[in-house]
Amino acid sequence: MNVLELKSGRFQLLACMMIVFAGFVIYSNTTHSSFHFDDKSNIVKNPLIRDLHNIPQFFQKNGITFPSRGLVTTSFAVNYYFSGLAVESYHWVNISIHLLNGILVYFLAVFLLKNTIINAHKIGYSEDAYHIQLLALFAALLFVSSPVQTQSVTYIFQRNGLMASFFYLLSLMLFIKAVAGSRFNSYLYAGSILSLLCALWCKEMAYSAPVIIFLLYQCFIAESWKAVGKGLRLSLPFLVLAALSFYFSVAQDPPQMENKDWGRWEYLLTQSNVLTGYVKLLLMPLPSRLNVDVDFPLSGTLWELPTLISAVSIVAVLTAAVLFLDRVRLPAFCVLWFFIILAPTSSIIPLRDLMVTHRLYLPGLGFLLLLTVGIHKAFHYLLARKGPEPRRLCTAEIAVLTGIVLFYGVCAYERNKVWETDILLWKDTVKKSPDKLRPHYNLGCAYKEKGLINEAKQEYLRCEALYDSLPNIRNKNELDSVSEACNNLGNIYVQEEQYYKAIKTFTKALKINYHNVEAHNNLGIAYVLTNALRNAEEEFRLALSIEPTYTRAYCGIGAVYEKRGLQEEAISAYTTAVNSEPENAAARIALAQLLFSHKKDSQEAIHHLQEARRVCNDQKTLEMVNKILATLEKQMAVIRPSE
Repeated sequence: MNVLELKSGRFQLLACMMIVFAGFVIYSNTTHSSFHFDDKSNIVKNPLIRDLHNIPQFFQKNGITFPSRGLVTTSFAVNYYFSGLAVESYHWVNISIHLLNGILVYFLAVFLLKNTIINAHKIGYSEDAYHIQLLALFAALLFVSSPVQTQSVTYIFQRNGLMASFFYLLSLMLFIKAVAGSRFNSYLYAGSILSLLCALWCKEMAYSAPVIIFLLYQCFIAESWKAVGKGLRLSLPFLVLAALSFYFSVAQDPPQMENKDWGRWEYLLTQSNVLTGYVKLLLMPLPSRLNVDVDFPLSGTLWELPTLISAVSIVAVLTAAVLFLDRVRLPAFCVLWFFIILAPTSSIIPLRDLMVTHRLYLPGLGFLLLLTVGIHKAFHYLLARKGPEPRRLCTAEIAVLTGIVLFYGVCAYERNKVWETDILLWKDTVKKSPDKLRPHYNLGCAYKEKGLINEAKQEYLRCEALYDSLPNIRNKNELDSVSEACNNLGNIYVQEEQYYKAIKTFTKALKINYHNVEAHNNLGIAYVLTNALRNAEEEFRLALSIEPTYTRAYCGIGAVYEKRGLQEEAISAYTTAVNSEPENAAARIALAQLLFSHKKDSQEAIHHLQEARRVCNDQKTLEMVNKILATLEKQMAVIRPSE
């Protein structure tokens, strides 16, 4: 090994250490941030991840998780196996994957820079490879420190994007190693295919990989664009794998890919504005401009001026990138990278969320690499104009890039502060999207979870008022949010003993979303409290017709029978609830009381109360159970001596 290679190896090690250090510093204030939003349904309340034996179910339709993201669910199960619901471990895994991605970005950038017009003998400042590696390091540092990445890293459920990006980048690097050398390496090529398969089991954006692999080969490995046959042959297995994965994912879980809130044409037009918005966000990623739930307007026609300008600009940029791909390979490749990787989410497949920041995680690399190269070329141009001496110009270039990295890092650290709690996150979102329903609903839920009922009530009322003022809402996310807000508001009215107000609010929730099972059940409870028993039973049975496994409805039916004096039927309903959901404390308590008062079966009653005490999480209910148990055990103690 010659001296240059030894120094290069040492630089690479130092570069990796700098990437890891920068990432740990930037995300050091996120390790105690709470679970948010989809984290709760996919991790906190997900019974499947609590047993590693369920791993095969993660790759099948199971009603809880997405089969196409089975590998991510597996990682959550492993997380749970080692640390339960300790949120710190989930954050550390996310941060670690992000840093591994940063290292892969560094090595990919080294390869791209070495194989374009910026190479060892055209650097301008030196005749060795150090400047290439330095530029690659800055590209990786920008990737790791960009504030745009915070949603993907700090929002635990977005591990799907982190893992997909890791396997995506790994697939590219293995492909390069397999075909760029003097001899084709079939083992590395197979590893690249396997890595892409893993990426496809993480997130849908991996479907873009075959196109990127083809462009990567033609632009940076093939001798010329005239012979594309080999590039097509090498990328064909990746294309077949992606097509098969797409077919089986859609067949197993169609709602994940399709959305009926708006048509394909409307979505495509809107995405032209969204893509422009993404570029603006990448240009100026200030914390004040980052929003977890963007209120983005839907475009109805191409002839709306903003839509027309965006569409024409995008077509022009893409056309220029394709036409000049052979002349200015790296800039054109970066542009195509951005648009191609965004294509699965920002083209003709309509999704419920029009614009979300975490979709920029890997596509944004194209912009960051282009930014790095653009700054270098600007200083190279100054050198060509016989400006300052090369050493000073090189120092100035490094200073500018370092300044951007520091600026990004400070902004990312600041942005991460809002992820500390649900209340901080959704207050920030409500401030930035004041007329969107979902942020108000989520803020209300955050207040409710902390016991701030009055504050929660105000957010639910605001959500309801917004719905009344916006009668043409089409987004199912928004409609579900306002239905749940009305449901939660009705529960508050029940606690305040305003039962008729609660009935009106539950009815409104069902008018918005008739399939809201909880609203049917809660409306039934409100009817029981007002002695409208026939209406109550009807609502409980409607809940069961929508979701037969909804055991709380059996408890409601039991309560109706109790009120009617049908004790045997009530016992049967409560028993069904307990058998269907052994951890239903309320059902066990009600069953125990009936068994004791009606059947005089003290032993069975005590058994159910003890089980209720074991599974109960509510302090007031626990105190009530203990009191009933103490009474029953005293009575049992009196009965035994007399026997």
